[in-house]
Amino acid sequence: MDRSQPPADRPQVDDSDDATRYPTQHVLGVEDTPDALMAAVDQLMQSRFLDSEIQVRSGQGAADRLRASTGHTGLLDRVLRITRDLGLVWSELESEAREYYAEALQDGRFVVSVYAPSDERKTRAAECLRAHGGHFINYFGLLTIETIAP
Repeated sequence: MDRSQPPADRPQVDDSDDATRYPTQHVLGVEDTPDALMAAVDQLMQSRFLDSEIQVRSGQGAADRLRASTGHTGLLDRVLRITRDLGLVWSELESEAREYYAEALQDGRFVVSVYAPSDERKTRAAECLRAHGGHFINYFGLLTIETIAP
């Protein structure tokens, strides 16, 4: 069995333009190997997350798209670009997180995004990722980024 990609019945690597949307109400984490990724996704699914709530990204194309976008559209995109240029803290934190995830994607590691609209689901998603070596786990709220694991 090819272990470089998740099996067909598991969430696939997302190579679409939607991969750059800001992950509001999502837990994001990095898994370093295909085996760790598969184990984390299996545990997420056993923990009652739907495959539609789990996205996996990897590769240079995903890294390039992430670096090129704020993840937002319209007026909010413009405001965030201005705050980033002014060096405001929230925007700086978001930029640092985006760059870390982009480096992971570029290096062939996997960024896992899990929709978690409640505190209970946020905690459960982070535990599943951490249990399989997940790191740089963050929760992205509307205008907040909560560090869960370094």
